[in-house]
Amino acid sequence: PGVGRVFLTWNENREADMAGYYIYRSAKSGRDRVRLNEKPLARTTYSDETAEPGRSYYYVVTAVDRSGNESQPSKEQAAYTEKFR
Repeated sequence: PGVGRVFLTWNENREADMAGYYIYRSAKSGRDRVRLNEKPLARTTYSDETAEPGRSYYYVVTAVDRSGNESQPSKEQAAYTEKFR
């Protein structure tokens, strides 16, 4: 977490038919997740610059293959964004 953003990193999925990753965020643990990226990301990092300062968020990542099949979500990770000073 940082001021006004959350920077995420995860381990690479090495499947031969990998298309990329989807990032999901929610304000409540385990529910109401919203996908943050329209197309699968080819990299293993993401900077959520839409995170509001002073709030807690919960993130999961899924892997997507070239056929559009999506994996189960990763373990949920919590982050708190700092308020501007």
